[in-house]
Amino acid sequence: MSYFLDLDRTIFDTESFVLYVQKHRLSMESYARSEFGLIWNNHVVAGTLRFAPGELERFLYLDAKDFIRQHARRCVIVTQSNPALQKAKIESALTNFEIPYLISPIPEQRGRFLRGHLQAYKPPHLYVDDSSTNLASVASSVGDMPLYEIRRDGSKGSGLYPTITDLAQLPEIR
Repeated sequence: MSYFLDLDRTIFDTESFVLYVQKHRLSMESYARSEFGLIWNNHVVAGTLRFAPGELERFLYLDAKDFIRQHARRCVIVTQSNPALQKAKIESALTNFEIPYLISPIPEQRGRFLRGHLQAYKPPHLYVDDSSTNLASVASSVGDMPLYEIRRDGSKGSGLYPTITDLAQLPEIR
């Protein structure tokens, strides 16, 4: 009975976080948006970008906070890339929750990475992500796991997986 939850745009409002960091921490006017993660990761590694415990909790979607409160012992956060930045985000946003997390070093191999960690968590398993690419990766590597696409942006979704807009719409797994 384990819920595997993607971090960015699934439980964490990444767009609001980006605006916050740009406004209050690091101006990124001369960089492309695609470069932010790596640059911020390097700042976290260097110790020039830090987040206080609880500082980033404001970026957890309200339904995610409620869901995690209710199911904390059964949740695992799954994310990828820029490991120092992702770890800093998770540890600041989820200070009040004891939740394990997994950071995949190779984004294109999310499914294979997750498959290698499933035995550590009690079945059945369920996976939620906003990325149809990540969902397809998990589907090809872990065939029998229920997958859900979450849409925080109001779009319809890929149509390949059940689509939800709120974590409360997930089935209860036992």
